[in-house]
Amino acid sequence: MNNQSKNSDKLLSSQNVVVLLLVLCSYIILFWGHTFTEINWGLDQIKYLPGSLFIIWIVVSIISIALLLVNIRKHFISDLLADFLWGNKKLWGRWLFVFFGMALFFCFRFEAHLYGESYIRIANFAQKSHPIFRWYEFGGTFIPYIFYQIITLLGVAKVAASIWAYQLLSIISGGIFLFFSIKISDLLYEDYHDKITSLFLIMLSGLIMMFFGMVENYPVLLTLVVIFIYLAALARKSSAKKYLYYLWTIVFIGMIIDFQSVTFVPPLLFVTMKLFMKREKTGHLSGLVAALCSILLAVIILYISAAKDLALENMILLLDGKSPEAYYSLFSRVHLADIFNLMFLFVPLFPVFIYAVFLGFKNLRKNNLFITMLLMVLAQIIYLWIIDPKNGMIRDIPQYSFLLFGFVILGIYSLLKIRSKINLSQSLVMGLCPAALILMLPGLILHLSPSKTEESINKYLRYNETKYRSGLIALRDYHFEAGNIDKTNYYDQLVDKKDPAALQSRLVGDLYAHGRYSESFDYANQLVERYPYNYLYRIQRANLLKHYKKLDEAKAELDTALILSPYSVEPYHFLSEFYREQRLEQKCIDVLNKAVSFAPDNTIILIDLTGYYYRTKLYDKADSLAKAVTDIDSLVPHAYMYQGLIADNRKQFDRAMELYSKFIELNDRLPEVPIIRKRMNEIYLLQRDKNPSN
Repeated sequence: MNNQSKNSDKLLSSQNVVVLLLVLCSYIILFWGHTFTEINWGLDQIKYLPGSLFIIWIVVSIISIALLLVNIRKHFISDLLADFLWGNKKLWGRWLFVFFGMALFFCFRFEAHLYGESYIRIANFAQKSHPIFRWYEFGGTFIPYIFYQIITLLGVAKVAASIWAYQLLSIISGGIFLFFSIKISDLLYEDYHDKITSLFLIMLSGLIMMFFGMVENYPVLLTLVVIFIYLAALARKSSAKKYLYYLWTIVFIGMIIDFQSVTFVPPLLFVTMKLFMKREKTGHLSGLVAALCSILLAVIILYISAAKDLALENMILLLDGKSPEAYYSLFSRVHLADIFNLMFLFVPLFPVFIYAVFLGFKNLRKNNLFITMLLMVLAQIIYLWIIDPKNGMIRDIPQYSFLLFGFVILGIYSLLKIRSKINLSQSLVMGLCPAALILMLPGLILHLSPSKTEESINKYLRYNETKYRSGLIALRDYHFEAGNIDKTNYYDQLVDKKDPAALQSRLVGDLYAHGRYSESFDYANQLVERYPYNYLYRIQRANLLKHYKKLDEAKAELDTALILSPYSVEPYHFLSEFYREQRLEQKCIDVLNKAVSFAPDNTIILIDLTGYYYRTKLYDKADSLAKAVTDIDSLVPHAYMYQGLIADNRKQFDRAMELYSKFIELNDRLPEVPIIRKRMNEIYLLQRDKNPSN
């Protein structure tokens, strides 16, 4: 009786009550939070549950809350799992656990790839002979590309192979993640109840969705977080410098995979200083100073560089909002609301984890691993805060997953390490596992269901008109890939109808075509002023500046367009045209060669290159290149025009007439058509004079 009374008193202690209230707060946010704010994309998951599932969720939620209030002394599930994962059966038990997890990831994998740049990544493999590998995510693209090449050898269609390549990377990353989650839980905690709690709280965050076949680069980064912390813990325990070298290797590999891994550097500086300094206090202080200074210096350099680089400025948030989203800045209400939604979507128990980290800061300040993780989380949260979600945070959630995962592990570590120090009930802490599962499931169901995801994104787009274009294009591509032609056409038509900038851009072109240059120029200026980071609108303005003979300004706009989108062919095309018109042929070919390096099969660039060879009298090269263009796309009119000009130059008049006719047949509105018609008439008269009998 006395024991039961003590257990009851312990459960009702102040710290237990606070944790209980914070868990209840998470349930309340999920149940009612979406009614308090319009920006609720991370809070409204239960709205999308079907009626029967919603009722089941309510019942199970009540049971899980009740379990938090019961001091269970015997946890048969944890006892059973402990034997399989850390006891005598761990050798095959762990592999079975990992295999079962990967099977779940595979069976319930994403069908719609509406997050991040999924369809752009699919097209990068499937529609290009030479995929683009951007420097800041080289490895993250290269690894799935290896899978893609292997899968295509098996005869799988290119689009399907692209999807499978990324999904395999995601699922395999999930398996590695599970394996090291077991290892790290075993290494960090002595009590097997804590091991089980750690493992399940790591697994049962919303971040687990990244391993359900997410078509993105980021799933592999989550595995690096677990491996990094695992090695840091080993370095702390043994003080062997070999683990430090392993850590630097992980950071180097991570930086190749994705630049976000730079957030590993501050904690690694701390670990390095601790291991190399002989005096512990000196090493601790030096490590802290080095880590914090590196974060501060990185932020300062970033913003100084952004002031001189429009493309970099486009990637980050400023103190003041940027056009066209003047309301969206570093500390704006909308950005804060987005971060709150993101936190709740990925880490529903984040109020508990924040509280645990706060208490950990008071009780674990001398714990080197706690400080290491805290520095990593600080760097990652700052990085997360600064990133500008160009597609809207709801669609850019993959790029934030890595930056939040360190916080999850830090929260769990803090909670379990301070549990005994603050008399936190072990039963209550273990009860967080079912709570985490129940809070996470609605979001997982929503995002793995194509129809629910589409509904959610459409709702978000209704009050985010600046995100219309990318969101609608993603929805269009999903339905095209799924074979839903009616829906594809519907979203394709909406792309321009719903995007006010696209309508104005079309107006600029129409006014220019009808000779209303002044009005066209006014609208082009408005577009660039409101959308300063859109390279296409700058190209439009540059063409109008050329019309007004403002060549220096036109060149500046084209250079800016190239900076903003260095992997798009349009800036190279128009810049090469600019140099051609100025008779700067060497600069023209330099620009075209750069474009060919990443877009060797692009017919626009190849036609520009054909024109260069023709103008410089390299007729054989021009002819072979024009023929190569027709092999790629037989409906490119200028390929026939250049072949006709070369045949004409070689006195092959019959062939020239045939090619000229094909050119005009394909598009009789091109500006070169009157000149070609005139030349065809001259050839006709010349042949008639030579053969008067005909």
